[in-house]
Amino acid sequence: MLGLYATGKEAEENAVKHIGLLVSEMCIDLGAHCDVGVYHMGPPLEKGVTSVDLLGLITDLQHDNLIKMEQWIREMLRSEFKDYHVRPGSIIVQSDNPGGPPTEVRFSCAGFVERCYRDALKWQLVVDEPSLPEVSLDKLMRIWVEPRLLRALRIPKLRERYGLHGDGPWRILMPAYLFHAIRHFDANGRSASPYQPRDGDWQFV
Repeated sequence: MLGLYATGKEAEENAVKHIGLLVSEMCIDLGAHCDVGVYHMGPPLEKGVTSVDLLGLITDLQHDNLIKMEQWIREMLRSEFKDYHVRPGSIIVQSDNPGGPPTEVRFSCAGFVERCYRDALKWQLVVDEPSLPEVSLDKLMRIWVEPRLLRALRIPKLRERYGLHGDGPWRILMPAYLFHAIRHFDANGRSASPYQPRDGDWQFV
């Protein structure tokens, strides 16, 4: 997976604003500053190209695991309706037609990555949403600093569209939690329990 730090004078230092999955078939020089291929919920949900600040790699991820992940991603991309959603970070409405793509998918960037590992590989990287730490509206506005996201955060009706009801705080799957989870699993092995984020884990260094 790959990530981007929040930037700008109002941004929190070392706060991860975005996460996606590296396109496996693309060859990159990890020692160079460059753009890379990514599957991510931008929005939109797409296969695209982005710059990168962070790379997170699970050391025992095998080739057959990557194939399963890519198959799952392609199935999500076939959905007729794809939209952004923060809380919960992933919603998948399955088709009534056996073998058909989902009729509707909604993800945050972190929800897309987490759900891919969970559904394609049966790996739960992070604890379920009710056990996540709370994040305030003020904190979100210093992490998601792009103008379109700031506008949505400032307007209650737009926040509600993404599942953020009221004025917060909310229990949200933040992008940085997944980088902490990778570090946790590499240190403790695949038998480790899902990572339990702590207050402040929206930062990663």
